[in-house]
Amino acid sequence: PEELFGIDKQGKPRINLVELRSDLSFGQSNDLVLYKCYRNPLEILLTAHALGFGLYSESPVQNLENEEHWNDVGYELKEGYDLAVGKETVIERNRMNSPLSIYRHQTPGQLVTTFKAESLDEECDWIANKVSESINEGLKPHDIMVICFDDYNAKASFAKISKRLASLGIRSNNLLISSSAAPPFKLDDMVTLSTIHRAKGNEAAEVFAIGIDALFPHRYSRSGRNKIFTAFTRTKAWLNVSGIGSRVDGFFKEIEISLKNSPCLTFIVPDVEKIRRDNDSKPQEILKMQEMMERLKEQGYSNEQIQMELQLKEDN
Repeated sequence: PEELFGIDKQGKPRINLVELRSDLSFGQSNDLVLYKCYRNPLEILLTAHALGFGLYSESPVQNLENEEHWNDVGYELKEGYDLAVGKETVIERNRMNSPLSIYRHQTPGQLVTTFKAESLDEECDWIANKVSESINEGLKPHDIMVICFDDYNAKASFAKISKRLASLGIRSNNLLISSSAAPPFKLDDMVTLSTIHRAKGNEAAEVFAIGIDALFPHRYSRSGRNKIFTAFTRTKAWLNVSGIGSRVDGFFKEIEISLKNSPCLTFIVPDVEKIRRDNDSKPQEILKMQEMMERLKEQGYSNEQIQMELQLKEDN
């Protein structure tokens, strides 16, 4: 704040958060929890929380610690339930905290669609055809974002999708092949093809979260679940989730349960302390290495390239 707003003639900061925090007449703390969500439809935000926490999986990876924290993000504990570990609870999201009115016009099944492909070609064909349908129904190409969960196959997937879209007369902005160090995320009349890392902080009317089967090995990790939450919450209206083979089944089942339980989250309360101990038990070096590898993959490096670089470093 001192750098942003400068100092006055007496050399004091124009905005001093420490003083303002202690000034009761100011009437505002430094932190403001935004419990209302104006970006995502209720059903999609609910599903993002359910899968992001892994609440409907065999092993949840994270959870909010108490009722106050749930209230802070716009949920209310249903009467007759509590948050005792091991017991079923029901937490409801008030429509007032997700003011978008699209739910009045379309069902949850129309807002969130899933597709299980038998091959990468079939998945890419489905995506291109769905994009074309959306444009024919009134969306602009730049209203659509494709986010790939599969870092290893992202380049191949985007190349196929770009080619199929081009055959339908639709241009795409493939961020993985841009020659610019910081290419524009959105270009007029072009569908955005992005990694999860680049998609953070951006949004689109319709999002395709593709290659979710790649997260199967990471389904019980916080980083894997955070990727799902980030991708799902990029959309302002419609979400399409796709992947290849049986590895998508568990994720799609979780989505199905979430939509069925909407506007509530109904789950067995996990032991937050146990989750924290499990995470803390991992050596910090391994966690840092995993984060570094994920960043490199998001930048387009393959597993083989990363392994070669690590081997060269070890040899030297």
